[in-house]
Amino acid sequence: MSSSERAFTVVEVLVCMALSLTLMLGVAPLWISLQSAAAAAQDTSVAFGAWRVASARLERDLRGATIEGATDLGPNPLLQAGTSEVVFVTRDPRSGALEIVEWEVSGSSLMRRRRPWPGQLPTTLSHLAFSDHKTMLEGVSSGSFTLISEYSTVAGSIYPQKAPAVDLVRFEATIIGDSSGGRHRLRVADEMSFGW
Repeated sequence: MSSSERAFTVVEVLVCMALSLTLMLGVAPLWISLQSAAAAAQDTSVAFGAWRVASARLERDLRGATIEGATDLGPNPLLQAGTSEVVFVTRDPRSGALEIVEWEVSGSSLMRRRRPWPGQLPTTLSHLAFSDHKTMLEGVSSGSFTLISEYSTVAGSIYPQKAPAVDLVRFEATIIGDSSGGRHRLRVADEMSFGW
């Protein structure tokens, strides 16, 4: 065999294969780690997007809150409120009709329920009376509503007969989710003002 036609020897091929295998074994954990981090980041992004949708819907409901045309209400459209729920009278943006909307932290979900305004202040606000039930956000942990009146927190449960003038509603929660990238926690909070 002439020197211009020289080929790789078996030893050289084995050395190249050993080096390639060592390099691949070193890079594989890094690749897996990057894949996991990307999946976790995507899951957090999806959870944050779901929060933004729910927050925008709650803000839209609160901006439409009104006492105009609703008899038997006090100084504001708030019907019932506490740390786990806010119930108020608002206008449907499409039809303009009055409706009662409830936002509630139920288990690990943020729920939105609504029903038409019955023409007078209802005696009870049973969940069965609502015609539309939607889960706006899942994986909610430690979610709570805070009502603010003239920049001070309103304590306790609120009912129409003793409802103070509430200016802002603050909702805070931790959203927890599991995915292929592991468990993620997203802390969210937003303040929204009533529209009246």
